[in-house]
Amino acid sequence: MKNVFCFLVILGFAVPLFAQEKWEEDGDIESAEVLIQKNRKNDLPMANRSFEKVAPQATEQLTPQVNFNVPNFTFNPQPIDQKIRVQTIKHGKRPVYFNNTVKAGIGNYVTPYLEAFLNAQPNKDVSVGLRAKHLSSLNGPVNKSASGRSENLLALSGKYFANKATIESQIRYERLKNYFYGYDPEIPVNIDTTRQVFHNFDFSLGLKDRLLEGPFHYNLNGNAGYFSTLTGDSESYLGYGANLSYQLQDNIEISMGSEGVFGQYSSNEFGVNRYLVKVKPRVQYQSDLLSVAAGVNLIYENSPFSREEGILWHVYPYLFAGYNLNPTLQVYGELSGGVQYNSLEGFSKENPYMNNGQIILNTYKDYGMKAGLKADLTSYFNLNTGFEYASFSNMYSFINNQTDPSRYDLTYDPFSIGVGNFFASLQYRYKQSFSANVNANYFIYDFNETPLYYKPNFKINTSLNYNPIEKLSLGVDLIVLGGLETEPLSEGEESTLNPVVDLGTKADYKLSSRSSVFLSVSNLFSQKNEYFKNYPSQGILVMLGGSYSF
Repeated sequence: MKNVFCFLVILGFAVPLFAQEKWEEDGDIESAEVLIQKNRKNDLPMANRSFEKVAPQATEQLTPQVNFNVPNFTFNPQPIDQKIRVQTIKHGKRPVYFNNTVKAGIGNYVTPYLEAFLNAQPNKDVSVGLRAKHLSSLNGPVNKSASGRSENLLALSGKYFANKATIESQIRYERLKNYFYGYDPEIPVNIDTTRQVFHNFDFSLGLKDRLLEGPFHYNLNGNAGYFSTLTGDSESYLGYGANLSYQLQDNIEISMGSEGVFGQYSSNEFGVNRYLVKVKPRVQYQSDLLSVAAGVNLIYENSPFSREEGILWHVYPYLFAGYNLNPTLQVYGELSGGVQYNSLEGFSKENPYMNNGQIILNTYKDYGMKAGLKADLTSYFNLNTGFEYASFSNMYSFINNQTDPSRYDLTYDPFSIGVGNFFASLQYRYKQSFSANVNANYFIYDFNETPLYYKPNFKINTSLNYNPIEKLSLGVDLIVLGGLETEPLSEGEESTLNPVVDLGTKADYKLSSRSSVFLSVSNLFSQKNEYFKNYPSQGILVMLGGSYSF
């Protein structure tokens, strides 16, 4: 079979080759004649076709017999052992919070420190806390215990969170002790006659709405207190504050603010009733670019010691305007006036060496103008700077008592005094690891004859906090104060105190989630800073302590 196939293949190739050879021999085309007829027609005969239909044939209907046999089937599935692993997300370690913290420390000058923060168990409706503090120095900068000091505080506070409002209250007691040690150290003095103690009781109650939506909002508070000194002065008072606001339109809001103080001031020689009521209606317009507020300050007071003794009415304008140059930059200006309520408590804390039986008057801000710039330079850096000028009447200052120079008397300037203030505030915060706050003020005083004693020309407050690692936090605080003028007690005596430079540092290290240790250093340069003449501060104060939470 294979040989036959090969033969046929050879033969297939040979035939055309043979034909090609014959073509070469007989390749001439014979001459012929072709006849084309244009009108020729070919007629074909008709074909025979049959169109008869095929008759349908009858079919026989068959009904087959079908039988179904369904057997019984039982299915018993066996349980499948599936080993399924659920993928879970690993959460970070939750921070642990404790309700109570106790701090304690000890420093040179025999300075014990103890402070406790105690809080009830967390509750969504009620929050109650207790704070207690003791800080004292048995020895001071002059004659050891003759210039010691102490501070004690006890405060109980609570909040109740209702559906639409928050109620908060606080009961507070504070005791401060210091000595009049600004006398000549060579002169023997009975220490019992130089001791001064302040007692301060205060109770406050407040009500504030919690509704973020809605046109109407309110904030109400009231307080009552009693302040007394060991030297025989005392002051009792009732106070209140209220602020009501209503959103008329998306950009327009009206508000009504009011505050008042009703007090009784008494000394060994006299007793007077004092009160002051302020009413501050406002209309405010707010848009993306412009913010404007206008209103008046209505003030009703009595002034028992002033030249205009009796009931006095005061009306001061209020105007504020701010314009956003861009989303991070705003320029603003303000025009205002008012009355500053001066109290025995406020004067005693500003100058704890004040003599007893002082006449207390209010200070009047006849008018004030402010222009400034606010800038959010980055998401971490904020700036607020500008200039403020105000004219004051009854501006107070302190002078040394002529009989006992270690004590200070109040004095008031009967003329108007202008005070200018260049101010700047810088805030920087980088995540949770670093923060810085710097506040600087430069003051200019326009007085007639007598300068304002113990009013600084410049003041700088700086606070830095840094957390290099999770368990360690570092802090630095700096206060610089200069240009304090004093009344010369003798001819040729220097009337300007040396600048105050107080640098403090603190380090806190966490031993565990509950406990930590700290080291603080105050007045690192160990300067004898004088905020008041003949009252140098303590030198360097080093304190070591720790805290425990539970």
